[in-house]
Amino acid sequence: MSPGSGRAQRQARRKKDPVRPERRARKARPKKDPARPEGGARQARPKKDPVRPERRARQARPESRAPLDRLGANGKTRLPDRGEARLLDRIKLDARGLVPVIAQEEDGTVLMLAWANREALEATLRTRRGTYWSRSRRELWRKGDTSGHVQEVLAIKVDCDGDAVLYVVRQTGPACHLGSRSCFS
Repeated sequence: MSPGSGRAQRQARRKKDPVRPERRARKARPKKDPARPEGGARQARPKKDPVRPERRARQARPESRAPLDRLGANGKTRLPDRGEARLLDRIKLDARGLVPVIAQEEDGTVLMLAWANREALEATLRTRRGTYWSRSRRELWRKGDTSGHVQEVLAIKVDCDGDAVLYVVRQTGPACHLGSRSCFS
């Protein structure tokens, strides 16, 4: 080993400063517990459940889930509950009584934009199918009634201002009336 080599220099530094905390990991020693008569080391505490108790309780109660995560007793349709009524109250309709609704596939693909009034939103909550307001025909229309390309609504989300709605859907067939999967493709 020559005196100028890197290894020799490291060894010389260790001799000058044998304890270098930034280089050597110190072993953790158990602390003495003065409350114990023999002054022995503390026992390791059992690990807590990573889910906080209040979150665990929330997970166990189905009524605390988002409104569209619960089906009625028959598993098909039911009337809106209080959570859904609060959801509808958060939505701000424009002067025409409408709100824009974005339909998004569960994989994140934006499928279409349509309009809904309160009656269409209530019908969507009740039937779990995408229901909209036709501005040209001035009537409700449920996606798939004529085309067979049904939208099963999995979740409804309202934006921070309450002036836009997002339907997370499972689309059967194309969503666009021109035959493509998305109106934006």
